[in-house]
Amino acid sequence: MRAKICPISGPEKLSGSERARRAREIIAESGADTVGYFNKVVQQKVAWTFREQAACWLESARKRKPVAPSTIEDWERVLKNWMNPNVGDLPLSEINNGALKKLVAVMSKAGLSAKTIETYTGVAKMVVASAVNSEGEQLYPRKWKRPSAERDVDLHPAIAGLLKAYVGERKSGFLFSSRNGKPVSSSNVIRRHLHPALKKLKYVNPHTGTHKAGNHAFRRFRNTFLRNKTQCPEGLRNYWMGHSGDSMDDLYDKVKEDVQFRKTWAEKCGFGFELCSVVPNVPKIAKKTKAQKAA
Repeated sequence: MRAKICPISGPEKLSGSERARRAREIIAESGADTVGYFNKVVQQKVAWTFREQAACWLESARKRKPVAPSTIEDWERVLKNWMNPNVGDLPLSEINNGALKKLVAVMSKAGLSAKTIETYTGVAKMVVASAVNSEGEQLYPRKWKRPSAERDVDLHPAIAGLLKAYVGERKSGFLFSSRNGKPVSSSNVIRRHLHPALKKLKYVNPHTGTHKAGNHAFRRFRNTFLRNKTQCPEGLRNYWMGHSGDSMDDLYDKVKEDVQFRKTWAEKCGFGFELCSVVPNVPKIAKKTKAQKAA
């Protein structure tokens, strides 16, 4: 922007030093030399759009951080069909919780499942996080609120009772945690518990020819059990599994809003395995002092 300082001739003409002083006064009066103005206006004008940063992010994923081609194709599809049409032209600095909330509303109206929406918004979050400065620090750090951060989980009364007994008097922290109070590692659960159990049962994975399987095996078991061993309504099974429907009937199904119906069927369906006790974690062992070690 420009501002008139003085006429180039006539009685109101200023000297060189006077023009410089008046220029500084005009800048100060406008607030253009403040940090707040710079952060709000200047940085925003030169910031890349979400679309441009997404292109750089994909290129980086192909080269410096190579990932599976199928994953790249999935990301490209998500960006092309959902991200770029809705937020692609926004400055990267404006991709925040408010922008994602509007995007979630669009995808929800289109009939996408909660799990799919969470996966797609995850792509947007990765694009924003990929914008870093020369020190490797994020330019636009965000504290995201996940679309499904809070949700109800329908449990059989027997399982709910077991978990209540396991929690005891605890009022905070993770449901399942390590001795340090941190989340239990998924790999540790698989390696220390799941794989030994499968080996003991002489289970053989038809795809790998070994006894090994991952956490997805629990999801497959649950889906198979509900589909073939119970009379669980299809709409409820899709809700529990996080599946999107294939028809308008599925879209209009409001089973998730009928809490009592869900609880009734959770008890009626059962869970398909023998329930054992849960051994609580042993409290963290205090480090021994030098005197104790010497003894």
